[in-house]
Amino acid sequence: MTELINIPIFPLSTVLFPTGDMALNIFEERYRIMVEELLESGGVFGVILILRGEEVGGSAVPHSIGTTANIIEHSKNPDGGYALRVQGRSKFKLVRMLEDQPYPYGEIEFFPESGYQEPDLLGSAIDRVRHVFSDYVRLSLALTDQWAEGVDLPKDSAWLINKITPNLGIPEIAKQRVLEHNLPTEGLRALEELLNDLVSRAEEQVKNHYRERYTGIVAAG
Repeated sequence: MTELINIPIFPLSTVLFPTGDMALNIFEERYRIMVEELLESGGVFGVILILRGEEVGGSAVPHSIGTTANIIEHSKNPDGGYALRVQGRSKFKLVRMLEDQPYPYGEIEFFPESGYQEPDLLGSAIDRVRHVFSDYVRLSLALTDQWAEGVDLPKDSAWLINKITPNLGIPEIAKQRVLEHNLPTEGLRALEELLNDLVSRAEEQVKNHYRERYTGIVAAG
């Protein structure tokens, strides 16, 4: 049976992935208390994308999947708040919200270890993501008249998912859908679909870019 633990919950409008860094500016009194207690205990808290409501004011309803985080840097602001840098640790499922203490608190369970993945299927999924991301970088550079032969990425599913996804210019809800997959092949497939869509858009943008740039030259010739 999966062990349940209680941790502070911080609903945000941004998705945090395992190993990812995030800067936070803490000004609400309830979260100031949370930070002070975490600094004293060295514990973790949960970051979850907001499903409904706002970050400020206590009305936020979070999604059910988030990432634990711990504070790796902090400084106190003149107004008594805190500037933090936090790092994502492990994915978890929010089982239920508990009574505020005075900040949000929740009962969570960590994701189980990923089951067996057929090496050939996993390797193929990794190669496809590496290839399509390289295409995306090449096209993005072309929009500013730059060029790159390719991008050498690790052949590691967790690295690809946790490092590429947070940095894509896509809605946070799309990133959340990638985070929610537990099996590496499923997360890679979701990431590949997002990248394919970005590549299609970038291809059209590059065509328009060069069309606009060289139309005058061709006409003058």
